[in-house]
Amino acid sequence: MADEYLHKSLILYQKIYGKQHLKTALCLTQLGLMHLQFGKNLFDSTRYYLRLADNIFHAKPLTTSFSAECDYGLSNIEHLKWDNEKALLHINKALSLLESKHRDKEILYALCLSWKSLVVRKEGSMHPEKKVNISDKWILLFTKPLMWVKKRLLINCKKYMRIIFG
Repeated sequence: MADEYLHKSLILYQKIYGKQHLKTALCLTQLGLMHLQFGKNLFDSTRYYLRLADNIFHAKPLTTSFSAECDYGLSNIEHLKWDNEKALLHINKALSLLESKHRDKEILYALCLSWKSLVVRKEGSMHPEKKVNISDKWILLFTKPLMWVKKRLLINCKKYMRIIFG
């Protein structure tokens, strides 16, 4: 339902303000982050919305925390696609935008730092340039799908109970 409302507001923003306006970019960001947050497994559409918003934000001379939020979302998507190099690139871009502002008052700055530590840890060490070692790959290979299955089971318990027990 929220998806439906965001699509309607996106259409209105594009008609009223145009496709390159900041309000359109904000709506695109919210659409992308919503797809990411609710686990719709729509990585391609999430990436599409966030990249459109990212292009609008970075074309404007004014950099905002909304642009950093968009980069944070893109970092999440790249990490879920197992591309930690791109994830680090986006999270570093978000952090550099936020560092120029009042970072001590910005919750998003703390969130980005926390996310960067997670991405770096998944790389196999505390150093971001180190590649994933074999033992980490096996751990990630088995724990990530199990976490996803647990989340989906909690969300769609009745559906999975029918599938499992007939």
